[in-house]
Amino acid sequence: MPVTPVRVFSNVLYQDPWSPFERPVSLAAHVPEGATAVAVNITTLKQVEWYPAGVYACGLRVRGTCKSPFSTYDTSASNVRSASDLATLAIGPERTITIGGPPNTTVVGDLLGYYVPAGASPTAGRFKPVVPVRVFDSRDGAGPLDGSVATIDLTSALPADAAAAVVTMTVVDRQRDGYVTAFATGTAPPYISNMLVLAPQQTVSNQAIVGLQNRSLSVLQTGRSHLLVDLVGYYTSNAAPTGTDGLFVPLLDTELYNSFQTLGLPTDPASWTPPQPEAAGSTVTATFTPPIFGPAIGALLLRVDAQLESPGFVNVWGPGSQPWTTDVYVDTPFGGHTSTASTGLEGTSLHVFVSSRAWLRIEANGYFTAAS
Repeated sequence: MPVTPVRVFSNVLYQDPWSPFERPVSLAAHVPEGATAVAVNITTLKQVEWYPAGVYACGLRVRGTCKSPFSTYDTSASNVRSASDLATLAIGPERTITIGGPPNTTVVGDLLGYYVPAGASPTAGRFKPVVPVRVFDSRDGAGPLDGSVATIDLTSALPADAAAAVVTMTVVDRQRDGYVTAFATGTAPPYISNMLVLAPQQTVSNQAIVGLQNRSLSVLQTGRSHLLVDLVGYYTSNAAPTGTDGLFVPLLDTELYNSFQTLGLPTDPASWTPPQPEAAGSTVTATFTPPIFGPAIGALLLRVDAQLESPGFVNVWGPGSQPWTTDVYVDTPFGGHTSTASTGLEGTSLHVFVSSRAWLRIEANGYFTAAS
């Protein structure tokens, strides 16, 4: 269920230069009882010293152990770079999450929405995937944005009962420090950021849930750069008919694909061959095994962890041909980035394209129910 974006965490005023931090964040004022998960955008503003762990966010805990799916988000950044990550976290009745990270690191967290339990038949808040499509590219005539607002009309792409769009935004060739904030057209920009870019020429991507007004959204971008926006789905409004499809079911520890080198020593070093990266320009097909019990699967919410040998992009899709869109962009040689992707399925499979040699880890944070 989309909400008016609101900042729920910031450690700008109380960083510890010597010790890592971990703090609980209550969302009870913004999320109703019965919610099963939340969507929180985590932005790392700076990390001026190397540290072996990045920033993380954790939701549900059982006996003190984090049980929220894939709750560690490696959005660590150097003193001249930043990173943003849309985290979907399973929560318990207390509606509390935890955000932590290395010493001397500035982090902010912005709440974008929450999910109601599957099994209900609501009108609003149900996710509907679409065939991914690029809906805005400032390189096609608009020119670089520099402290200006781009308005994107989605009337031809979305039905009248769409309340919020799910988009992947990519900032290309940043020339000055700045941030990106997406919001419903006709409303004031909220005090949040979907992406923060601090390095010259840095290219970054992140998924966002953006409210709509008359099927239109706006993007405020400071600092001179190009902006790409790809539409991957939408959430229904109260004008939609009731239904049981599009409801979110959190998953735990559901890895679909992994080409990273495994940790630890091999049992037989003489015969052990480390996993190899995916070839440049290749497509990986990953298969999702549906639960034995439970509703049918309509779409997946994924975590895509990619490390590329050279700058490039990753895109994810289900049925149909490969779309010309971006889900993850890595702009440094052997750089890594983790991003959220939402996609429909082709049967029980999804496809992932890598533009350069890459190691991939694909995990399912949860799934959206199909029409019964």
